[in-house]
Amino acid sequence: MNLTEHHAYALEAGDVDSFIRHIEKEFDIRAEGNPDLFIQEYETFGIDDARSIATLQSRKAVGEAGKQVFILSFQSITTEAQNALLKVFEEPTPHTYFFLRTSYYSLLLPTLQSRLHVLDFKEEEDINTEAGVLFIKADTDERLNIIAPLIKEKDMSGTDLLLRKIETALYTYKNNKETLASLKDILKARRYLRGRSPSIKMLLEHIALTTPHIS
Repeated sequence: MNLTEHHAYALEAGDVDSFIRHIEKEFDIRAEGNPDLFIQEYETFGIDDARSIATLQSRKAVGEAGKQVFILSFQSITTEAQNALLKVFEEPTPHTYFFLRTSYYSLLLPTLQSRLHVLDFKEEEDINTEAGVLFIKADTDERLNIIAPLIKEKDMSGTDLLLRKIETALYTYKNNKETLASLKDILKARRYLRGRSPSIKMLLEHIALTTPHIS
């Protein structure tokens, strides 16, 4: 997909580093030290953050590429901030592109969703399944150690990525009824992760305990 066709996209989770590399290639820019590439993560994206973005995007690009790119990752976003972004997306500065990276796309206001083009970058990623293979071969204690950092940091993106790696690894054994049931469980878990205030601890511990151990 040509990312210059539209100016505002929604990116549901995914590995941000892989996406940045994709942006560099797509827009023919370099991420490091580039004043035209704004990358920021927020726990809650609020009205002050939206106003700051509105001000930043109103300035023209300074680099040779002549493009500004904003990659905004957040776990939640206020209604006021969404309305402010909606105004920005209606009349953006020329050659300015926005990528909203969140697991909560379905909870965005319909008016904001109508301005966004959903980018399924997950299909474009080269997912390294090694972590998934290690997980399904690990015993329960080892699995709990693997998920502990994700629970501590409340890392939704990392949780979704681990679930996808486990899912990909399990597909190797998809003819087994037990693993087929586990695949359905992981699909439900990923949907639950996109809900309102999901418990990462409960979700990951459930997967750690119910996913079959495969040697």
